[in-house]
Amino acid sequence: MTQSHMREVRLRGTGPGNLLDEKAVLDFLGDLEEANRDDGIVTVVIRGGERHFSQGWSDASLASIGVERLRSRLAMLQRQLIPAIWHSDKFVVAAVAGDALGFACEVAALADVTIARADARMGHPEFRDGLVLPTVWPWLVGSKVAKLYLATGRVLEPSALQAVGLVNDLVDESDFEPTIQALVGDLDGMPAGTVSSNKRRIGWAWRDVSRSLYDDTFYGVDESWLIESRNFDYDFYRKVRKDGVKGAIAARDQGFSA
Repeated sequence: MTQSHMREVRLRGTGPGNLLDEKAVLDFLGDLEEANRDDGIVTVVIRGGERHFSQGWSDASLASIGVERLRSRLAMLQRQLIPAIWHSDKFVVAAVAGDALGFACEVAALADVTIARADARMGHPEFRDGLVLPTVWPWLVGSKVAKLYLATGRVLEPSALQAVGLVNDLVDESDFEPTIQALVGDLDGMPAGTVSSNKRRIGWAWRDVSRSLYDDTFYGVDESWLIESRNFDYDFYRKVRKDGVKGAIAARDQGFSA
């Protein structure tokens, strides 16, 4: 090939931590979709901020989503990484500098190859706040490591990233760009269709990832209905304790009267 058939897609958050909000994530997913539609692209390189790939969702963004739909909304957005990255016929390379936490951790982990700068860290510290979301970790690092780090919300330090299989290469800053460009050049030099075909074959062998994280939940619904239903039940039983069964039923039935 005489030119690089590569496109860069960037996670564009705010501040030194490159913190994300819903718009930033939707823009990122849209850019991935656009790259996936381009038949001239072989490789997509995902980048984040200069200092940090991304330290995850901003507190202000989480507050704006609202606690009632927070988990279901974030889970839905995170599941979109499966068709955008895992099912993509482009070879996706994550170039991770600094922290890749939360949503950004899943982006980096789902990439076909992850090249990390020597200061990189990865993890899901948001799990400490009870925000448990879909993750590819069990397939990449194994059951024991996944349970330890996801149950505690610990962050993997650079020395452990390559050992557990979350990154392919951990390189000094001076070697970071040359390593990425060398990989892009190797992929460009492959016969047409070879890269995407091999990705599909390997993806088929690991199809439980797609089934568990995307396919089985494709027809899922927003969990807010469950919260509302649970609150309705709680309210009913509080009335039972206060007014007795007949009083609670009478109060309930008033909500259904014409």
